[in-house]
Amino acid sequence: MRLNIILIALIVAVGVYVARVADKAAQSQNQQANATVTAERSTVRTIAAPESQPATSGSESANNKLPEVVRMAPSARSITLRQDNTGHYHAQARVDGMKIDFIVDTGATAVMLSTVTAGKLGIRPARSEYTAKVMTANGEIKAAIVRLDKIELDDIAVRDVRALVYGDDKMQIDLLGMTFLSQVRWTHDRGRLIIEPLSNN
Repeated sequence: MRLNIILIALIVAVGVYVARVADKAAQSQNQQANATVTAERSTVRTIAAPESQPATSGSESANNKLPEVVRMAPSARSITLRQDNTGHYHAQARVDGMKIDFIVDTGATAVMLSTVTAGKLGIRPARSEYTAKVMTANGEIKAAIVRLDKIELDDIAVRDVRALVYGDDKMQIDLLGMTFLSQVRWTHDRGRLIIEPLSNN
């Protein structure tokens, strides 16, 4: 009787042990399977399928070519004038095709012409046309308002420029004033006057 009880106890113990070993083996297999699935999922996330390139016909290939470089005509260059010993800027310009020596004066409200220069251009205002008043270093004088077809300073051209002709024959200085300069771009820089064309000149 005692021997039977001992055998039964051994059988139960062996059964429990076998069950535990089987359970541990099953858990190990499940963990390996989960790790495999996780690794596969990770691989799927990191691998990107290559994008397919659409086929291009001959006409489409021609349309997709880069545009050829179009060479534009060079713009008019800038002009740099330097002050003389008296602080003035001198420039030779063409007025309606005639060369005239000017003092470039940013303080003059208009292009100013002497009666001699105006006469060379064929401009001879009647005495009744001297109706504008101009302040000079010598006081107020009268002037006639005229229109010049074109003033050219090297490559820079300004058309339809309002000018004044002195009514005093003693005034022999021709000034390139703001009725011309307002149609260009100009800057002062350490004793230099830099003149550039505007885009529409």
